[in-house]
Amino acid sequence: MKLCIFLLLSLCAISSLTAENLIFNGSFELDKAGFADVKYLNPDTNKELNYGKVFADQNSFISGKASLCISDSFAEEMHIYSKEFKLEAENSYKLTLWMKSQAKGNKVHIIVLSVGREWKAYKETFVLSEDWKEYSFNFKTDPDKSYEFYTILIQYNRETDASPGNLWLDNLSLNDVNTTNSNAPDIEASIETEKLHKLDGDKAPVTFTLRTINNSPKSLEVPLKIELIEDYTGKIISALKLSQKINSGDATSHKFAVPLQYGAYRIKVESEDKSISFNSMDGFTACIPYSDAPSEMVDMDKTFAVGLNYGFGMRLKGMVSPEKPAVEAKGTSPDESLALFQDMGCRIIRDWDGGLPALSLGNIQQKEGVYDFSRAETLLNLYEKHKIRLLPVLGGADFIKSKGNGWPEWLMKQSRKQEPDAPNVMKQARGLVYHPPFEIWKEYIRQAAAFGKGRISHYEIMNEPNLYLSPEDYLKYLSCAYTEIKKADTEAKVVAFCVTGDLGGRITEFMTPCLEKGGLDYADILSFHPYNARELSSPVSSDAQIKSLRDMMQKYAKREVPVWNTELYYLHGLEHDTQNAAAYDPHHAAKRFLTDLGEGVKQSIDVPGGSVWTSILLPHFQNDGVKRCQHLPSSNFVVYNALSRLFEGSRPFEKVKLGEKTIAYVYERNNEYTAAIWNLGEDLETSFRLKFPENSVDYYDVLGNKITTNTEILNLSKAPVYIRLKKPSFLYRLISKTMSQEDFIRTIRNAEKIK
Repeated sequence: MKLCIFLLLSLCAISSLTAENLIFNGSFELDKAGFADVKYLNPDTNKELNYGKVFADQNSFISGKASLCISDSFAEEMHIYSKEFKLEAENSYKLTLWMKSQAKGNKVHIIVLSVGREWKAYKETFVLSEDWKEYSFNFKTDPDKSYEFYTILIQYNRETDASPGNLWLDNLSLNDVNTTNSNAPDIEASIETEKLHKLDGDKAPVTFTLRTINNSPKSLEVPLKIELIEDYTGKIISALKLSQKINSGDATSHKFAVPLQYGAYRIKVESEDKSISFNSMDGFTACIPYSDAPSEMVDMDKTFAVGLNYGFGMRLKGMVSPEKPAVEAKGTSPDESLALFQDMGCRIIRDWDGGLPALSLGNIQQKEGVYDFSRAETLLNLYEKHKIRLLPVLGGADFIKSKGNGWPEWLMKQSRKQEPDAPNVMKQARGLVYHPPFEIWKEYIRQAAAFGKGRISHYEIMNEPNLYLSPEDYLKYLSCAYTEIKKADTEAKVVAFCVTGDLGGRITEFMTPCLEKGGLDYADILSFHPYNARELSSPVSSDAQIKSLRDMMQKYAKREVPVWNTELYYLHGLEHDTQNAAAYDPHHAAKRFLTDLGEGVKQSIDVPGGSVWTSILLPHFQNDGVKRCQHLPSSNFVVYNALSRLFEGSRPFEKVKLGEKTIAYVYERNNEYTAAIWNLGEDLETSFRLKFPENSVDYYDVLGNKITTNTEILNLSKAPVYIRLKKPSFLYRLISKTMSQEDFIRTIRNAEKIK
């Protein structure tokens, strides 16, 4: 028995000694596969916000045939993330990396990072030279076993005295300190494809490229399995097996095509020979239909459209503290990111929760009395280029003093601290609310509206003021803002109140005194954030909350005041401020969007822009800002594209309840009628018989794909199904009886539940 134990321990020791490099593609022979680059572009020096190249450089390397080059012309801060990997708790590791820079003396910060409940970081800073040099450091992980997944984060140009100059990386490795072999796995593989495919038709072939490299000292015959998985449902759409013979040190590529419909897809590759050590990087792509870009801006007063909360991650200070303005760009330029939003069908961006807002007082008036709209001009030009309306939130939540937020330092000195706090001030803001002088507020609003005249059609006044201002104080600032906006631009509209049911906010208790005191005199539109009424099935149902707002306005309004939903980051459930609450699936997005449209809300701008991207590099990280370090369109991107195509510009026509657990809304657009039907529960499955004449309707799934189905049987689960009344041709109307919209709606009303 002792001998067996000894042999077992010996085998474990040998295994440890021959453990491989934990970093995928650390030699960069597979180009950028397994790495994401984020740049912080300086709008003051890089006025066009050019991104610059990040590429495999085959002219300068330490080993193999390439290194990674990060081009830099403006000494801009940049971050490189590796594919996540596992580390054992309370274990010792060694990180090694070869680097050089055109800018001698620039610093690089190397961080082994895990993000869970807290941030765990093991780091070292190195000063670079113009020649290749090896850098390394050792560290020991924390005993907390809940931190399993890590990434290598490489930060360059954080300092204000950094000089412009390209950075090169090669031979990045991470190993147990007891390891004698730091070689890469025998075989590394990656799947390459365009992040977004625009299909010509509802199903078309999409091309992928499999790249492999043999890091071992001998030729290998590698049997591979490739699976293409639909991201929303998790279904395997296609599976392919192939065998490749790869000589030592060689790289191969293999192209293949798969016909796909609209959706998002993960492409996985695995080795079926477990004796060959193997590591791979998944591919990911989204598919939407090809469509022409919009020729003009949307009229937000007339057209219900897809909108997002977003910004460019703008900031005026660097990561450490020095003054260094920056616009965050994740793997692509801001111009290309907005092009993706445009492809998605986004027509409105509320400038919120995306860094420093373009028209925030802190951005346009860093110094007292000196207005500078240059950064705002750069960003507004980009929005206009992609036909996206900007909805600024003037004043934001700057009344609350907090780290990184609040009024600029010069204004804080002149602002009055709110004492005592109003009864409605949330716990997190008590003792931290500061009122700026009215003259400064007045001039700020006037300057912002003058800048936006003819280009910005709507301004929202503050974000969720019911959490930090009394109704009386809010009305003072609102009335001032309304007056100044109208003076500067008579055509501009004021979006007011922005009340929330989040963080203990009580919508009715705030709105009632505002309306009693004539608040609607200073509002063209009322905005709200329905966090406490997320779904039709919520304890406070979403339709009931919308109705209560309308009832309040009918009591006090002298005219019709439209209602906008301008933020709802938690689309489902009852949880608050957690990763689970913030995560949502396509059916959650569709249900809220279509509920707002069906209930007569004039705009529904719910989720943050970052939520339409997916993460294949850092899926286990618990911070979305880090996790989504690439702009890869997800299933949520596709569902908003479908909502844009099928429902932009629609109006509510009829609401039909099919029993207690199923709802149908019918919408009209240009004399075309589309119904959306869904179950109120997550796990509910039902079937209905709908007696539509043959060929009278088309069915669509939540991603916008046509469903081939019996026109009489509708099967429902968690996702809405769309039914569109066909618009028959003139010839069809002559030879066959057609279905009117009255018949269409009557058929839905008379749906017979069969399950």
